[in-house]
Formats: sequence, structure tokens, C-alpha cells
Amino acid sequence: MPTPSITRRGTAATLAALALTLVLVTLAGPATGAPPTAVRGADPSTAAARAASLKPSFKQLAGKYYGHTRSLRITKKGRARTVVYSGCCTEISDIKYRLTHLRKKGKRLLARATVKKVVYFNPDYGNAPQVGKRYRLRYRVPKDIASLAGLPYCGEDAEVGACGA
Repeated sequence: MPTPSITRRGTAATLAALALTLVLVTLAGPATGAPPTAVRGADPSTAAARAASLKPSFKQLAGKYYGHTRSLRITKKGRARTVVYSGCCTEISDIKYRLTHLRKKGKRLLARATVKKVVYFNPDYGNAPQVGKRYRLRYRVPKDIASLAGLPYCGEDAEVGACGA
């Protein structure tokens, strides 16, 4: 019969080996040979984690993004809507877009945004964009910041203050 000290050492070594195996299996991903679909250790429910997957889709961008006095909503089907205010109460614009040509470039997702409908545009702030006008939507994956028509919009994982007050 082994002495108690040897048994404890054997148990500790066995537990350490099991823990190491568990960590290595977790980091290696599934045994199917399929590539991982999200950043390891990231919460897959966040936009940044969804956007880090290997094949870009509008499902990765779907959600609400905000900036100071403005909002952007992107649907899973590639539709977008921006609403911009001046200060607290004056609506400047409400514009709907169709997103197409989504591609991944480094840590960014890029798409073409075509104006489909100008729901409202306050003429005191310039000319409304014409239906059919194209813009570039840029999404920075690790920062969770989208920009459209030159305005930044932050997702829930963006750094505080990155998109205005």
C-alpha cells in the first residue's frame, strides 16, 4: 500500500495533467477540423465577437449603434437606418440604406450603403442625400465602432467617449 504522501502527490499530478489537457483542448477548438468562428474568450453575443468570424455576414453587424445625438440600426438582412438630431430635440435626418458588397479587410468589415429612402431631412442643415447615393460603411472589429457617411457610431463594446459625448 502506498504511503499517503505519494498518493497526494500522485493525485495532485493527475489533477494538474487533467487541467492542462482541458485548457489545451479548449484552446484547440473542436476536433472536427473546422476553423473557429469567433475570437476565443470573447462573448459571442457581442457585435465585436460576431464580426471577428472568418466569413463576413450582415448578421455579424446586426444591432444598434449610437453616437452623440445620432443612432444607427443594422438588420441581419443588410438594411440600415440612421437618425440624426441637432442637440436634444431637432431631428435633422432619418435615412434608410441597403447594405451590399460586404467584405473583410484586416480587422475591418466594409460594405456599400446605398440610400433607399429619405424619410425626413431638415433643410436647415443642408441638402438631403438623393436616393441611390452611395456611401461606405466601415466597421472596426476590436473597437466595435461603425462609421457611415463620415459619422462614427459605437456599439455596446466601444470605448466610452469614442463616438461623442
